[in-house]
Amino acid sequence: MQRSIAVAATVALILAVSVLAGGAAFAQTAKPAAGGKESWQHTAAVYLLAAGMSGKSSIGNLDADVDVSFSEILENLEIGGMAAYRGTNGQWSVMVNSLFIGLGVTKDLPLGGAAEVDFDQAMLEVDGGWRLAKSLELYFGLRVTDIDMDLEVRPAIGADQIADDRHSWVDPLVGLRCEVPMGAKWSFIGRADVGGFGVGSDFAWQALTHFDWHISKHFGVAFGYVALDMDYEDGEGSDFFKYDIVATGPFAAATFSF
Repeated sequence: MQRSIAVAATVALILAVSVLAGGAAFAQTAKPAAGGKESWQHTAAVYLLAAGMSGKSSIGNLDADVDVSFSEILENLEIGGMAAYRGTNGQWSVMVNSLFIGLGVTKDLPLGGAAEVDFDQAMLEVDGGWRLAKSLELYFGLRVTDIDMDLEVRPAIGADQIADDRHSWVDPLVGLRCEVPMGAKWSFIGRADVGGFGVGSDFAWQALTHFDWHISKHFGVAFGYVALDMDYEDGEGSDFFKYDIVATGPFAAATFSF
């Protein structure tokens, strides 16, 4: 309960800051180019996410507490990749974010023995945005998540317990995105959204901020911090599946504009 209250307060604060920043820039809304329409601008990014993960996962009656630092993720990473795309014509925007990570982690148990969590996570998010003001966008989207998870508990005393399952779900989401120029070469971007609402996960939230350095017309870099939390449950008894994990950490990206 305390974590839910803290999360709600954090997301609300970021949304409020975005609204205030966008409202301040409302009078500066960009004018269309000649001909009444703005041309589409495209940005693609590939990035490294230095995130840790914490929370709880369950398959049937087998539970595993997940608390993995970034260094442990690097040590146990099997495969991973992240990419993003954004296109905008000034008034409308399209955003696509994708992630795939394969991870296998073994943790010691308090009373001896070990627990092993092996999972593959794939995520694809597609959003459509509408500009409320020069620096503020409202966006709606869908986030598809696929989790293939294996749990194995090997206690010091007693028989080993093994379980595996795979679940996919789709979360609707709604959020705000704020972009504030900071001179000719820099800009600040913040976005926050909430989703799930019982359609896919019970509740999901994401908050992200970063500074973009526009090195040239077609190339730049970004540095920021992201947090993504998903609370998903399905089934009962031996068919029960739970994924309640938050991933947080800094990231760096190379951006390409065209």
